Parts: sequence; structure tokens; C-alpha cells
Amino acid sequence: MSLVNWPSKISYTLEEAQFAAGISRRSLERAIETGALRSAFVCGRRRIAPADLEAFMAGLPMPAGTPAKIKVRRFA
Repeated sequence: MSLVNWPSKISYTLEEAQFAAGISRRSLERAIETGALRSAFVCGRRRIAPADLEAFMAGLPMPAGTPAKIKVRRFA
């Protein structure tokens, strides 16, 4: 499945990624925990980059040396 028909966004929420991939939320969380899918916490909310979601759906591995979970803090 491709995200070609989806509106272009910088990142997707777990709910949007779940709908696009057609799998359960728990399966997405498990993929993030094992490093099969990268995600980032941006201002306290988990986000997934469209390119990472497409790679995960295609069965491609995440690039070596990149953290599975990233935290981005909001500047005051």
C-alpha cells in the first residue's frame, strides 16, 4: 500500500499510521519497540515520518545506526 493518495504531511499520528498500514495499534507499537519502525516524540506526542512508514510497509529495514525512538522537546 502506498501513501500516494494521502495528504502530504511532515508526520503521521499513530492513528493515521494504523489506518494507512491496515494493522492494529499494538502491532505498530511493537514494531517501534523492536526497532522495525522509527518514531519520534514531538511535544509529547508520538509521530511517524511518511518515509519510515512506507519503508516499514514495504518490509525494508530501518537504516543502521539510527535510533528507533527520538524525543524532541519544545523550546520555551
